[in-house]
Amino acid sequence: PPTPRPAAAGGPAAVLGRTLAGAAGEEEAAARRVAEVVASTSRLVRDSLPHCEQTPFETQSCLYTSTCDHDYVLSRVPGHERVVLAGGGSGHAFKMGPALGEMAAAAAL
Repeated sequence: PPTPRPAAAGGPAAVLGRTLAGAAGEEEAAARRVAEVVASTSRLVRDSLPHCEQTPFETQSCLYTSTCDHDYVLSRVPGHERVVLAGGGSGHAFKMGPALGEMAAAAAL
């Protein structure tokens, strides 16, 4: 099998990910789900890309906030006209950051 080489070492790399939902306090269950995703992704690479190394050289988990409907929250805080709450990015707000910031600033003024 090929030797795994991180992209930083000049080798090809791929990033594969999956979104898993859970609640605070479910760290053990989350760790099991992450292990299952790593295993299933390794099988996918093995079956689909047999010339590639199937064992990941690095894995990472990322936590983010999410609302029940996956929509953003952007509103004034009742009783505090110049305080705006912006959140519930649902894992994709980073790409909307400038627009959300402008809307939050406009709402605060």
